Amino acid sequence: MFKRIVLLLLVFILMLSVASMLSACNSGHSDDADNIPPLTATKLRKEYQKYLEETQPTGEWDLADIWVQRYFGKFSGCEIVYMGSKLDYEEEETTIEIAGYLVKFPNTQPVYAYNDDAFFELKDAYESGLITAEDVRVVKQKVSGWEDVQATEDAEDDAEDAVDTEEAEDTKDAEDTEEVEDAKETEDAQEDAD
Repeated sequence: MFKRIVLLLLVFILMLSVASMLSACNSGHSDDADNIPPLTATKLRKEYQKYLEETQPTGEWDLADIWVQRYFGKFSGCEIVYMGSKLDYEEEETTIEIAGYLVKFPNTQPVYAYNDDAFFELKDAYESGLITAEDVRVVKQKVSGWEDVQATEDAEDDAEDAVDTEEAEDTKDAEDTEEVEDAKETEDAQEDAD
């Protein structure tokens, strides 16, 4: 009987150990972006917590209230991200010129470049030489929804081209009609002269 109790106790301890290891492996936040590796997300969340404690000392920054909201990828050695937290941002479109590109943000929330245990706003990262103009162009497309804007502009251009083509066809039809009328008048005038 004593052996059974010891065996059950050992099984229980083993199960707790396995559960603990599994929870440690799955250390990502449930709101982290889907395309970021969990270990990278965890590191960014911890570093962003430190960043907030330094830059926003009046707040209390619990790691559970911080997540990687959007992960744009790694550019020139920097992780480019939107970080989520309980900070409030104004819901007004913001446009900033970076590397000769106008980058349109949906609100005042900054996009960060994380490098060497530090967060830099996108413009500061470019000006510091951490990312290139090409990096900015690619991030601009992702942040500003460039493909959607470009598609809209292309559709507007196509509509304008269609209107221009239609007007050109109307003008040609009018010219053809005038030519026919002129030819008929010339023909009538010759018949009258005969």
